[in-house]
Amino acid sequence: MGLTRDIDDVVADILAKRCVDGARIVGIDGPSGSGKSTLARRLLARIPGAQLVQIDDFVSWPDFAG
Repeated sequence: MGLTRDIDDVVADILAKRCVDGARIVGIDGPSGSGKSTLARRLLARIPGAQLVQIDDFVSWPDFAG
């Protein structure tokens, strides 16, 4: 059985964390089709100034380390 939390509770937890060098980093992981992008968009809509960096923005799939 999975754990379900209200999005506002997740946002409150994120905002309660201390910024490091002016930033909070939230990682979202999961298999294809699990809702990662949907969750990220919902968080972005609720956290002022949040930015989304997708793995495709900095990883080369043919050469992960490159």
